[in-house]
Amino acid sequence: MITYVLVVATLTVPEVKAVTWPTISFIQSFEVTGIFLERMELFLLITWILQFFLTHAIYYYFAAEGLTKIFNNSYTTNLIVLVPVVFFLAKVPKNTIEIFKMSDLLGYLFPVILIGLPIITFVIVQLKRSRRSG
Repeated sequence: MITYVLVVATLTVPEVKAVTWPTISFIQSFEVTGIFLERMELFLLITWILQFFLTHAIYYYFAAEGLTKIFNNSYTTNLIVLVPVVFFLAKVPKNTIEIFKMSDLLGYLFPVILIGLPIITFVIVQLKRSRRSG
């Protein structure tokens, strides 16, 4: 989030939408002369790739763990189900324009998800409790 806020605050929203790699453009705007390493893109790319990988891995773990707790099935089964779902969803956008359209759609759906997800979770928990006690 800090990276996102810094990039958008420095570059402006239209420029972030126009540039393919806004974070690299952000770092290139700060050139420090006279140091051993004047360009820091390499370190930024390494950090950025690790950030995306670790964020994906953590969310993938929590998704499988949550499905395990909700449906009382094995963790391995949930991993096997989630892999094709995640990679199919990753194949949906064909170019960066479609990614921006999807992000706009997610922005509009966020309030619905914010309100709907707790309600759906509550209903699932109540159904599980009624099955256990009944």
